[in-house]
Amino acid sequence: MILVLIPIAWLVALPVLLVPARPMVWLALAAGTLCATGAIARSVALAGAGGAGAIALYTAAILWTAAPPSALGAVSLGVALFLVLEGTAFRRRFHGASVRPAVVWRQALHWAGVVSAAIVAIVVVDGLSGALVFAAPSPVYATLAAASALGVVVGAVAMLTPRGEAGPR
Repeated sequence: MILVLIPIAWLVALPVLLVPARPMVWLALAAGTLCATGAIARSVALAGAGGAGAIALYTAAILWTAAPPSALGAVSLGVALFLVLEGTAFRRRFHGASVRPAVVWRQALHWAGVVSAAIVAIVVVDGLSGALVFAAPSPVYATLAAASALGVVVGAVAMLTPRGEAGPR
C-alpha cells in the first residue's frame, strides 16, 4: 500500500513546488486525497480522476509561472501516475489473495521495464521534436500533436481495460 502512496505524494508536490500559493496547495491536496482514496478503495477510476486533477494542476502551474515545460517534471509526473494506477489495479486484482514475494518482485520488475522503455521513448521523441522544429512545416506540428493525443488516449484505455476478464467490475 505504501508503494502506491509515495507516487501520490509526488503528484501533489510537483504543482505546489512550481506555484507555492495557498489555492494551489488546497487544490493539489484535494487531487491527492481523491487519488489516495481511489488507491485505498482499490478503484482505478477514482485514482485516475485524482491523477488527472494533479496533471491539470501541473499544467496550470506551468501556465501560471510562464515557465517553459520541463521534460523531467512531465516525465516524473507521468511515471508517478503510471505507478499509482498500476499499483491500484494490482491491489484490486489480488485483494484477499496470498501473493508470494516473488510475484510482487516480478511485477515490480515489469513496472520498472515499462517505465524505462517509456523514458527512452520520451528522450527519442524529444530529440526528434527538436529536429522537426527546423525541418517540418507548421501543419506537421498539428498532425503530430493530434497523433500524440490519440496515442495517449489509446494507451490510457489499454491500461485501464481489465485483462483476462469479461468486463469491468
